[in-house]
Amino acid sequence: MRQEEDTIEECLEMIEYYKKERADIINKYGTGVRPSYVSADIADADLQIAMYYAAAEELGHKFED
Repeated sequence: MRQEEDTIEECLEMIEYYKKERADIINKYGTGVRPSYVSADIADADLQIAMYYAAAEELGHKFED
């Protein structure tokens, strides 16, 4: 969860952390039919990634499209 005092570097590290967490979940459970908690964990990782992207941009980081 983002903290107000996060730096750009910390935001970028957290983006990579949640991207890896998401990939690990998908590698473990695959795509398609899976327990609902798995889908919830993926959705949570996606939300965290989006929040840290927004935070990094707010702090002045420019992402390449």
